[in-house]
Amino acid sequence: MKITITGALHSGKSSIAKAISEALDYTYFSVGELQRKLAVEKGMSITEYNKYMLDNNLDQEVDNKTMEIGRDKENFIFDARLAWYFIPDSFKIYLKVDIDVAVERAMKNERGKSEKYASKEEAKASIIERRRLEVSRFKNIYNIDLNKDSNYDLVIDTSHISMEEVIESALDAIKRVIEKV
Repeated sequence: MKITITGALHSGKSSIAKAISEALDYTYFSVGELQRKLAVEKGMSITEYNKYMLDNNLDQEVDNKTMEIGRDKENFIFDARLAWYFIPDSFKIYLKVDIDVAVERAMKNERGKSEKYASKEEAKASIIERRRLEVSRFKNIYNIDLNKDSNYDLVIDTSHISMEEVIESALDAIKRVIEKV
């Protein structure tokens, strides 16, 4: 089985994906890890590689690696914004979160701290703008709408349920699919 997971910023997708991969003993892939690997191959830091990708419009490099994994591997979960699109035969999970909950999480977690938001208002504006840019960019490049629930096999709102409840809900849905195969 191939599982792809995406979601809103601070919806918990990386934590959930890692927990699902452990529970199922599946391989965990992420675009972040792919980008780090490609950066090493090019002798760059991840920051240099991200700038290099942006300056040279190289989304296709990561896209091609994602498709290659989708073709060549089984029993994995892939944590990425667009893995669901590039691995169409995957079970596609989308995690939603209320913007105010996302802001609270951003202010508490390490990623939010590293971004050094001065206030909740700044965090909210940053999260909204980053999502707007992602949605716009992927619409322009791939003609897809990230916000369309029908793109996904399972949509879970993580706003007011525990991580354990999200994992349980996702695993139940995945097990139902596995039983059908």
